[in-house]
Formats: sequence, C-alpha cells, structure tokens
Amino acid sequence: MRETDSFIFTSLQRDGELAVSDFVMELRSGMDTCVKVFKARQKCVQQLLVHWKRGHLINGLQYIGELPKGKRAAVVVDMLRIMDLSSAGVDLEVCTLLLPLILELFESKFELYLSVGIVSGQKLLNVFAAIVVKDSRDGRLRAVGLAGDER
Repeated sequence: MRETDSFIFTSLQRDGELAVSDFVMELRSGMDTCVKVFKARQKCVQQLLVHWKRGHLINGLQYIGELPKGKRAAVVVDMLRIMDLSSAGVDLEVCTLLLPLILELFESKFELYLSVGIVSGQKLLNVFAAIVVKDSRDGRLRAVGLAGDER
C-alpha cells in the first residue's frame, strides 16, 4: 500500500468520511512545479495580450519569438487558439513572424500542439493563397534568358 493510500484510509477512519480539504491537500502535494509552470505561462500570455490590446501585434509576436524554446510552444498554442488569422489583419510581416512559430509546433510530441499547428498553417495559407498563386504564375511568365543578359 502506498503512503497516499494510507493517508486516505486514515482520514476515512478518523472522520468516517473524507473531508474536501483532505482531497485538496492530496491534489496539491507534489504540484508545485506544475503551478510554477502555469503561472509563468500565464504571465507570458498576459504580456502578449498587453501588446495585442495596444494594437502592436508585431511586437507581441517578436516577444514570443524571443522566449526560450521550452516556454514558446505552449504560449504559441494558447495564442493561436484564440487568434482568428483571417480577421486579424495578417500582413506579410506578421506572416514571416508567425510561420517559424507554427513550424516549431510540428516538432512537438504533443498531439494538441500538432493539431493547432496544422490548423493554423492551413489558415495562414488560406489568407495568402491568392498572393502565392499570383506570384507562382508571374514567375513562370518572367523567364530570365541568362545567355542574353549582359554581366
């Protein structure tokens, strides 16, 4: 029998019923690391929202890009889940900041991160699909004759 099991049985024998505080104490034991991680993650998201509320989406994305790699993926997932890429006014500069963050999610071992990365990548592609198609067609029309170029 584990120590936690004996704790539960002792409290059962003591009160005849488990008290809510006993469950809370049991849940909180050993969770200090998780609490610290979630508080740090919340602080990063709040800092991002400060940039966002001021209308500085680019500064917010640069802030996320400067975070350590371990913190960055979770904050990117949080951001992408609440951000509507089609109505956020995503321009080419925002795209160049977002794309590496989304690509980083594809390296994750967490299924949620992968699915958010895939969905966000599709949305980003849909936003810029017209530009990509136009540039690919224009590129074929502008063939460069290297033999005729003066160097």
